[in-house]
Amino acid sequence: MKFKTLFFGLFFLSIFSLQAQNEKFVKKAPSWVVEKSHIKPKNQEGSKSNGDEYPLLYDRQLNLDKKEFYFHWTSLLKNSESVSLYNTLEFSFDPTYQKLEIHFINIIRNGKVINKMSPSEFKIITKEENADRKLYDNNKTLISHLQDIRQGDILDYAYTIKGQNPAYGSHQYASQEFEFSYPLELFYFSVLSSSSKLKYKLLKDAKYPTILNNNGLKRYYWEEENLPAYYFEENTPSWFQNSPMVCFSDIEKWEDVAELSRDFYKVSEEELAYFKKQAMDICKSKDSMEMILDIIRFVQDDIRYLGFEDGLNAFIPHRPKAVFDQRFGDCKDKSLLLSTLLKSIGIKSSPVLVNSYLRENLIDRLASPFVFNHCVSSFFVYDQTYYIDPTMSNQGGSAFDIYFPNYGYVLDIESKKLILPKKSEGGKVDIDEMIVLGKEYEDPAEYEVKTTYTGVEADNIRSYFASNQLDYISKEYMQYYSNMYPFIGIREELTIEDNRLENELVTTEKYVVDSIWEDDPNTKGNKIVYVAPLMMQGFFNHQSPANRKSDYFLNHPSHIVYDVKIRTPIPWDLNPAVNEISNDEYTYRSMISNDRLNKEIHIQDMYWTKSDHIKAKNFPRFQADHSKMYNDSSFGILSGTKELKGKSNNLKAIIEALIPIFIVIVLIVALIIFNEKRKEKKELARRNKSRM
Repeated sequence: MKFKTLFFGLFFLSIFSLQAQNEKFVKKAPSWVVEKSHIKPKNQEGSKSNGDEYPLLYDRQLNLDKKEFYFHWTSLLKNSESVSLYNTLEFSFDPTYQKLEIHFINIIRNGKVINKMSPSEFKIITKEENADRKLYDNNKTLISHLQDIRQGDILDYAYTIKGQNPAYGSHQYASQEFEFSYPLELFYFSVLSSSSKLKYKLLKDAKYPTILNNNGLKRYYWEEENLPAYYFEENTPSWFQNSPMVCFSDIEKWEDVAELSRDFYKVSEEELAYFKKQAMDICKSKDSMEMILDIIRFVQDDIRYLGFEDGLNAFIPHRPKAVFDQRFGDCKDKSLLLSTLLKSIGIKSSPVLVNSYLRENLIDRLASPFVFNHCVSSFFVYDQTYYIDPTMSNQGGSAFDIYFPNYGYVLDIESKKLILPKKSEGGKVDIDEMIVLGKEYEDPAEYEVKTTYTGVEADNIRSYFASNQLDYISKEYMQYYSNMYPFIGIREELTIEDNRLENELVTTEKYVVDSIWEDDPNTKGNKIVYVAPLMMQGFFNHQSPANRKSDYFLNHPSHIVYDVKIRTPIPWDLNPAVNEISNDEYTYRSMISNDRLNKEIHIQDMYWTKSDHIKAKNFPRFQADHSKMYNDSSFGILSGTKELKGKSNNLKAIIEALIPIFIVIVLIVALIIFNEKRKEKKELARRNKSRM
């Protein structure tokens, strides 16, 4: 009995201890917060419309003096999907410099307010949401499981995050968009600051704020009712800004941002002396230009991309020696290490800050260190500056023609200048195919594919080969072609020739195809062989409403040439043809010819982009052009007799099932990267987490 009494005593003690421990997360809203409440829908028709939820209130208030960030969200849960979505609330914060305070979690049911906050049920976990990108920030997430929430309930909760990353001291920055992917009955956003240096900038016709001044403490605020939903169109470039927006900053010039960051990237004479010895071991040659390339490849390929960005390290790099010894680092770490190694051999070099989303539109924002999301390196030789992204690996070329992504404006830490670098030349894919048909319909055909990748295309395919086994790649390639030629088999193993210095990689595939002739579905008794530039046609498939309002992202630079020769057992009758579609954004050219003497049909298709986006007003023309390209690039050899006499014919869209395969392989990564910001915004708004 005594044992049971002791057990239950300890059990309840642990519960009360946990309760007390979690009570620290429960606080009243700060006194500076303007109270807003909207717990009853005004628009009854809107609240009954389709959708998982009906948002009532978006209330975000920032006190930049105190570094306190308040967020309040109210929403009608219309169905089981929204109940499931909000069954668990999550609040993320960095415990090294932030505190989380939850003010209330309520449910309004039939007009009655029900308290759903239960501190004893709070759970603290480490989620590491960026682990897939090999970045770890050690943020903590408080999870609150809500019991007994039902369809028709109104969820109402608010919290404050106190604290800002101390890397840049007391400097102030904030931003807010004024459109959302959902309709909203009441919107309130305010910024509180006493700084005389704080400025704001309105983008895309954003409305001016109302400003209240209380003895130098200014409150800038916007309050709007019945905001309509804004449709975020797919495949919109990440840098495309169509939503009204405001940004605040107390920093006047970009040079000031560089000056604030310089101390983070300084290296001592002792560090340079240490790395000069390391550079001698890394470099295979004493020639300074070859040494630059050896150092770049060492940092890109031998220092893994892996970041621990908790606390100050979200902005401040680890020391180069630590990164060198542990053989891993994030973008800041690798950039500083690269610059340090180059400096140690007498090459002028500097870390460089970029925003991979905003690109050229960075210039439209107010100067602030919080605008940047990536770090790269520059080096200066022969009166010219070159840029390197040390987080990329398996790049080819000399030190002076390594591909550098289009990051738009960059901020050089050493020169303190905001610079728009010259865009790197892209790459090219040349596909040469040879199809040798047998003498009879039943005879197998020989099929050979030689693909030459240059520039950034060689970089991409080199990385793919580096991360996959050759046997797996061979099977994947054959599976790819089998969608068009079901009875294909490997005749010889896939070969790869890689000239990394010239940045040219060549693959050769050899297959045998049984039953390459198929019954023509359009003409009884005829046989047909299908030919199409599968890889190229992936660039022609653009499914989007023609009446877009947003610009359309293009995978640029892209340059592909498809050259196929079909050797027939007898000469073929064919009328040569040339077709071209060209403008300032892209060019397509196709040519068909016939060599009766050598019994070869020659088909060549070329496509290259000249821009990384299509203006919304030009999208209907773009879509129509690419539909024509798709139809024009499909080809068939048609024969009406067993002697293989017949004619050639352009065919319409005969391999539509193959296009999604290529899109998955080639385009999906680019779409994820460049739409990542939009997706994060939509998810952020949907899950209602505050943006600091």
